[in-house]
Amino acid sequence: MLAVLLARTAWQADDAYAAWRLVDNFVNGNGLRYNLDERVQTFTSTLWTFLVATVYYFTGNIYYTSIFLSITLTLMAVAAIAFPHRRHIAAVLVCYITLGMSVAFTDFAAAGFENPLSYFLLAGFSYLFFNADLNQRGSFRLFCALAALAALNRLDTPAFYIPPILYVLSVSKLPSREKFLGVSILLAPVLLWHCFALFYFGFPLQNAAYAKRFNNLPLLEYVKAGIDYYLNSINRDPVTLTVIFSALALAAFSAGVRLRVFSFGIFAYLLYVVFIGGDYMSGRFFSVPLFASVILLLNSRVLNDLPVAVSTAGLIIVMGLLSPHAPFLNDRLFGQLRGLSPTSEWEQRGIADERASWYQHSGLLLASRFAPMPRETPEWPFRKAIAEFEQSAEQQTCVGMIMPTGYFGFYVAKNCHIYDLNGQVEPLMARLPVLYARNWRQGHLFKPEPKGLRESLRSGSNRIEDPDLALYYEKLRLITRGELLSFERLKTIWTMNVGGYNRYLDAYAHRQETHK
Repeated sequence: MLAVLLARTAWQADDAYAAWRLVDNFVNGNGLRYNLDERVQTFTSTLWTFLVATVYYFTGNIYYTSIFLSITLTLMAVAAIAFPHRRHIAAVLVCYITLGMSVAFTDFAAAGFENPLSYFLLAGFSYLFFNADLNQRGSFRLFCALAALAALNRLDTPAFYIPPILYVLSVSKLPSREKFLGVSILLAPVLLWHCFALFYFGFPLQNAAYAKRFNNLPLLEYVKAGIDYYLNSINRDPVTLTVIFSALALAAFSAGVRLRVFSFGIFAYLLYVVFIGGDYMSGRFFSVPLFASVILLLNSRVLNDLPVAVSTAGLIIVMGLLSPHAPFLNDRLFGQLRGLSPTSEWEQRGIADERASWYQHSGLLLASRFAPMPRETPEWPFRKAIAEFEQSAEQQTCVGMIMPTGYFGFYVAKNCHIYDLNGQVEPLMARLPVLYARNWRQGHLFKPEPKGLRESLRSGSNRIEDPDLALYYEKLRLITRGELLSFERLKTIWTMNVGGYNRYLDAYAHRQETHK
């Protein structure tokens, strides 16, 4: 039943296709590039991106590849956490009902993001933590390796893993040399990848991370947005946060040390969500905490008591029915009749029901072997827009500012250079300071396009008009477009990453503020 539900709710987010364009170029021998003329890291999940790229190499269809991998990994993860409790059918059924009734879980179980791989890795890690003898070398090494892969999959998920790892290191009877080897296994993949990213892209983190970094928003603004993110989830998806906080409360009063240790990771991640301002995708950052909370509930064994399991299942079903977007009600019309309108209160606060927004384009129930997916809708006829774009006067150099960049960027001609104003794919826009932030939205910090950027991209030379920004852009161009092994490029990478050129951005920002 869960497999059917995941298939009915499966879709592909426009944002995911910003990574899929890079994957397509990589698989076709053009390197890790979104635009063919520069090296920019447009993906946030390294492990997930390379896993999809590997399968896509053989299938040639990114839409079905992503959905197949997502559903498979999610089902394997759910089976893995249920397996140790297979004799307690009622507890396992409550687990399935909880996940199936959670809008956050089903919305992002097959959306093109790394969530399914996060579930899978956390399932394996928690199985070892609660069931294996971690004084055995093999189990301990695998335990550390799964945590390392999770960090490589998404850099903020170590919050779930650090408390259990510290606990195991503190109580382990393994020799110090073996512990050191485990820590080395834990750190090596992430360090190696970031060293490669620093060399290849010129920066250790993805482009979007720098777009969020270069802003003048006070911490209080982020906290307010983070609280809004929680309120949105309670309003739209009461099951998810209720289960999460119930599991945390249960662990807090439990006699089981490992339950409390595991719960610390969930709590730390929930705090992190507040301080980063949540996300613009409703529920996305609560899907993994929910999965971890279900693991807590199963291992607490409170659901092994049949009356408790039955009453819990009934309560979850009732709460699920109260949700305006209950997953089991999903059909071919989803997003057309029940999606949040663009003028809704939550949309104005910067939080959107992304599945409702894009399901009519990419919902699996709407897929047909006679038409490519994602498909067009009257609201966003992106294939028509692509044809017009490619036939426009700019076709000689094929440069254009497009937002959103996902579907459009994937299907437009690969020789076309696409850029955006929020810095998801454009390296200069990512590093410009946010000057006008009254109506900011997490992940969408729009910035005014500097004069000369489009002309620079069309001509292949630096045409930026502001003198300080032109100097900064020249350094950035050397990093993203210069010869990989050029000594001048390597030296510029170092200076850029230690802030040696930030004075040019500061001068540009001051000039813009003065003339605002």
